[in-house]
Amino acid sequence: MSKQLDYYKTLNVSKDASDADIKRAYRKLAAKYHPDRNKAADAEQQFNQVGEAYEVLSNSQKRKMYDTYGTTNFQQGQQAQPSQSGGAPQDWENFQTVFDMGNFSDAFGGIFGNLFDQDPRMRGNRSQRSQEVGEDREVTVDLSFETANDGGDITIEYERYNSCSDCKGSGSLTGKMVTCQQCGGSGMQRQTSNSLFGAFVYQSPCQVCGGVGKVPENPCNRCKTTGRIPEGANITVKVPRGSYKGLTLRFSGGGNVGRHNGTAGDLFIVLNVPSFKKYEQRKENLYSKINIPVTKAVLGGKIVIETPYGQEKIEVPSGIKHGETLRIKGMGAYKLNADAKGDIYLTVDIDIPKKISREERNLWEALGQLSDN
Repeated sequence: MSKQLDYYKTLNVSKDASDADIKRAYRKLAAKYHPDRNKAADAEQQFNQVGEAYEVLSNSQKRKMYDTYGTTNFQQGQQAQPSQSGGAPQDWENFQTVFDMGNFSDAFGGIFGNLFDQDPRMRGNRSQRSQEVGEDREVTVDLSFETANDGGDITIEYERYNSCSDCKGSGSLTGKMVTCQQCGGSGMQRQTSNSLFGAFVYQSPCQVCGGVGKVPENPCNRCKTTGRIPEGANITVKVPRGSYKGLTLRFSGGGNVGRHNGTAGDLFIVLNVPSFKKYEQRKENLYSKINIPVTKAVLGGKIVIETPYGQEKIEVPSGIKHGETLRIKGMGAYKLNADAKGDIYLTVDIDIPKKISREERNLWEALGQLSDN
């Protein structure tokens, strides 16, 4: 994917364009720059860029990522940064990280065949363009804090389009394609409309072959010539250590297979992880409040707190004030895919008793008299 390419400008549409507007703009520009008709030196490049822009903007998931981050391609462990045009929420709970888990076929031992070994996002001649890119799939998975923090295997069940076994994904039982009779193999249709200014002739992709120029020789009834059928997938995923709520695991090629043996989209697994006990989790750091008796605030001393790794005694300094923060280093959650840990931050809430005994009142009054002196 071209990093500098502005997809909205490429299709000449606004950022609030509807799906219909995007589709209409794509068809118009695809017909204009079609290499079989436009002999300009940069026609094929323009055609490819138009196709690339349409691929992203016509997919709701990819368009959302592009609008937010200015890209749909994140590297392993890289935190997505908001684009200046899109802008992302600054609240950490809404700020996700996409963690690239690699190729789906490699990760799961090729259990889906060789569907993902093709060159991604085919954009060459007409025979290649018949192989469409499949849609991305998104699955939300609930995890316990312990599993997410320590890392481990989880089982995912979801539905996706897979290659039709009857026609081997071609859409034709013979595996062969023949010239479309409707468009004569051109992939385009000429249409005429009359207006006050006379007849207007324009071209559009053929409705029979979808602009490919070829149709199945012996149509496959099982997949309705699409070359793909819906199937259930049951996979085991290894969650990286230090995972947290909102982290998204991306498997390249784990989404729907494209029509006619097309490249598969990606699988996005969004993790839903509760915080540890009463803590608020912000990636590897944990935040909470702690009630400290007024005597402990004045005199200092040790208190016991809960951590993800058991109870821990910490030292409270004497004279600590209400609202101050204690930092316990290395007792937070694991950092993503690392052995290091974050910290625990405890905001002090001094517990002043509302009811006291007669003896306690006498002691406080005596202490007050000493303070006055």
